[in-house]
Amino acid sequence: MAVMAVSFSSAAILVVLSGAPGPVAATWRLIISSAIVAILAWARGSISSLLKLSRRDLMIALAGGLFLAMHFDLWMTSLRYISVAVSVTLVDSYPAVLIVVGLAFFKEKYRPLEVLGSAIAMVGVALLSLSDPGDSFAIGVLLSLGGMAAMVLYLSVGKSMRTRLDTFSYVTAIYAPAAAFSAAASLALGYNLLYYSVKTWLCFLGLALVPMMGGHTVMNYLIGRRNFIASTIAMMAEPVGSAVLAYLILGQSILFIQYVYMAVTLAGIGLAVVPQG
Repeated sequence: MAVMAVSFSSAAILVVLSGAPGPVAATWRLIISSAIVAILAWARGSISSLLKLSRRDLMIALAGGLFLAMHFDLWMTSLRYISVAVSVTLVDSYPAVLIVVGLAFFKEKYRPLEVLGSAIAMVGVALLSLSDPGDSFAIGVLLSLGGMAAMVLYLSVGKSMRTRLDTFSYVTAIYAPAAAFSAAASLALGYNLLYYSVKTWLCFLGLALVPMMGGHTVMNYLIGRRNFIASTIAMMAEPVGSAVLAYLILGQSILFIQYVYMAVTLAGIGLAVVPQG
């Protein structure tokens, strides 16, 4: 959990420092991490399981890859419009949404405190989303919330497949199509994929090695062994860690009231996902 919290907190900073468009940073993050996990899967002798995937699992992998690419592309683009602290808080509000989805569509049962926490988190998200009347802020909020919704879908479609594959085989099956989808989006938007400075390429490498391997890959390891909330709770630390790093490295600060709304959101998520009694 500590590795995940620290790894995730570095993601937004590396995206901003890269200076590259969001979909481009996402593309190289996914290409490099896909190569790493594929090599690890091959070294463990489990790459053959990918060749035996059923048509259903292949479709799940493609869907999971599409949603992961959307998550990265939308959220990373939001960082051009709003601060790291606000963007990360919004995109990481998905645990509360998972509870809402479970109640509405899967008839899951939750304790009253979990439902209350989810409601509080959603109030915090709403207040934070409306905390600045500027047009660019609204665009950034919509992009970040879109990234959050894509994250919910990514986690939902991959759960069943994860239980049938080991970690490195599963993430190879997801990361590779995600890289292809993100590259296609970058090209469709007319972005340059190749000609960047050494600093930018180091940021791409950092995104693959730290938040991708130490964050998403570890999270996917846990998803095969624990429920969604227990597997992803470490991301609650990301808004705080990212906000601190953004202030120290990027000199970013936000309005005091936005800190208050962030605190409301995180308190609600904490109430919703931390085991009670």
